Amino acid sequence: MGKTQFARAHCHLQPDPAEGEILGLILQDCNNEEILAKLVISRNTLLKHLQNLYRKCGVSSRWDLRKLQG
Repeated sequence: MGKTQFARAHCHLQPDPAEGEILGLILQDCNNEEILAKLVISRNTLLKHLQNLYRKCGVSSRWDLRKLQG
């Protein structure tokens, strides 16, 4: 099982495809600027997806998301 799949499995609610893509980039150590460049989305869109990921995974930070990978 890959890092993203493992982290997704440990979220309380399933991330949507865009959130899953962002989660994968976070697990690859990408910062917000790198994610914005790779996905060509606005900062507000990224921040909303991050809020949704935190809520769905029951965490409060990017660090906590990274700890889900095991």
